[in-house]
Amino acid sequence: MSVNETTATAAPLRSFLGDVLSALQSRASESPDFDQSTINALVGDRGPQILGRLLNGETSRGRGQMGTAADVPWTAVFPAGSESAQDGFYLVYLFSKDGQRVYLSLNQGTEQLKKHGGKPLLKRCLEIRTVVGARPDLEVALDLSSSNARPRNYEKGSAYAIEYRYGELPTESVLENDLTMMLGLLRKGVEGGISWPTTLEPLHLVFKW
Repeated sequence: MSVNETTATAAPLRSFLGDVLSALQSRASESPDFDQSTINALVGDRGPQILGRLLNGETSRGRGQMGTAADVPWTAVFPAGSESAQDGFYLVYLFSKDGQRVYLSLNQGTEQLKKHGGKPLLKRCLEIRTVVGARPDLEVALDLSSSNARPRNYEKGSAYAIEYRYGELPTESVLENDLTMMLGLLRKGVEGGISWPTTLEPLHLVFKW
């Protein structure tokens, strides 16, 4: 067994996060050795397999490509009965385009809201925080190093998050404890009955006559 294989076996979550970030840095530097299928396999297969052993009824899947390569690949955990990143809320590892950071984020589906700006996303973030409980320490601003619409909405849609930096990833036990804690918040959201219409809910408007 090689050193890398030993590391992946002993610290699978830490190895997974590091490998995705390394692959994204290779892509950003336009390395001739870069292969997009590596990222697709990491976030779509390896990540869900690793996360699966820590879940209890939830499901995990990821995506590194949507026709073309995604700026920000992700691996998410969805509440039981939901596997869509387009609506509802979920837990997700979001990898910055430049491969310098990964966030474990309690986030929300943004697809139905992408044409309506950030106010509905902020409103839903506040609803999530109200239901799962105040955690000012987790109100982390995301920087995914992309100007594209979908990653920008990921940034706006994050209610709570933990940031990890390439080269400074914590130990496996810390990563697992963080994931367990964030899973607890996800489950609180489910128990609290968080749900939104699939179309944009009305906002309160004040008209001045």
